[in-house]
Amino acid sequence: MIRCLRRLRLRRRSKSFLPAMSELYEVGLAHVKIIHKPLPDLPALDINGIYAEIEMKKTEWKKYIKDLVKDLLKTKPEAVYVDGDMFSLYPVVHQLRKKHIPVLTSVTKDGEKLIIRIPSGS
Repeated sequence: MIRCLRRLRLRRRSKSFLPAMSELYEVGLAHVKIIHKPLPDLPALDINGIYAEIEMKKTEWKKYIKDLVKDLLKTKPEAVYVDGDMFSLYPVVHQLRKKHIPVLTSVTKDGEKLIIRIPSGS
């Protein structure tokens, strides 16, 4: 699942969306518009035993990813939360990071669920 997050209003003004995440957690997500997007469909695969390759040519693959990112950016997100199959999401996450859109995901550490920002260059 891909969720695009847009801030509607906060108690305190802040220039960046991410420092306000703890405040958003405290007051709930009433001040954030969440736009749910389904995961992209898995493209056709050429399967040979346990090994598979995408049947798309490189130019088709790039256009496919570009169209997915373009669709996400139409919502003008301040941050994007991703959760799911990393094969489908990694190229989208990579393009969003190149466009300086914060990408968030969740991890479990010591039994506690945390939302983390995926750093640039990963």
